This record gives sequence, structure tokens and C-alpha cells, in this order.
Amino acid sequence: MGLLCTMRVSDAVRGKLVESIQNKAGLDDPMKKRQISFDEVLETKIEDLGTTHTLNFFKTLGIDTDFFCEAAEMWSSNDSYKRGKEVVDGLKVVNDHAERAVKLIQDDNKVVRSGQHFQDLLLSVNDHRESFPDRKKSSIVERYSV
Repeated sequence: MGLLCTMRVSDAVRGKLVESIQNKAGLDDPMKKRQISFDEVLETKIEDLGTTHTLNFFKTLGIDTDFFCEAAEMWSSNDSYKRGKEVVDGLKVVNDHAERAVKLIQDDNKVVRSGQHFQDLLLSVNDHRESFPDRKKSSIVERYSV
């Protein structure tokens, strides 16, 4: 919905994206982290990103897609589009693990002022990573539930 809502994408491209969402079959077993080459990234167009699986996003968030039947330039006056845009604009999104790690260190730096406390924190994190190399919640629960 983000690409469908932004004004930085032309109405023509939004129309092509909707066409892909309605007609282009997605993978039966999509990978969680797809490996693609840099050349593939350069060749990919926005409208290539949508598939019929994209409809699951709208269903999950309860967004009515009846505005797909209208021309993209008319969406801003469609109530379903407006409600969907409000839902998407209200989502809190964290880009990646690195961003979380930076935030964690920044927060800890406020608490841990001395060099020794910071060293202790880093040792504690290192010990935790060695104890739980797979970093799964189930491993932690299993270890402490006995």
C-alpha cells in the first residue's frame, strides 16, 4: 500500500502495479529472504514487485481493494483508499536488525556511563550469544524452563 499511496510514484505506474497484483502469480513457496543480484535490482521496476500474493497484505490489514477498479488518479477521493492509507500510515515499521542494534546501544550508553560498565555490558552480550548461538526464543525458554 505504501507504493500505492506515495505521490512520488506516477498514476500510470500505480495502475501497472495494481495490474500485477491482480494478474501476476506469486511463487507457491516464497522465500523469506530472497537472494538477488545487483543487476536484478537495477532491472526491477516498481510494477514488478506486485503479485497475487500481495493481496494477502490487504486482507490481513482489513483493507478493501475496491479502489483497484478505479483509475489511480481517482483514488484520493475513494473512501476505501483513504481508510487503507490511514491504516498503512499508522503502522510502525522497523527497517532492520542493525537499526535495532544501534538503538539498543544508544539507550545503553545513556545508562552505562563508565568504560568498565560498558565493557561488562559487551561481555554479557557476548556470553549470551555464545549460550544461544541460534538466537531463538525457543532455545532460551527450553534452557530456563527445566
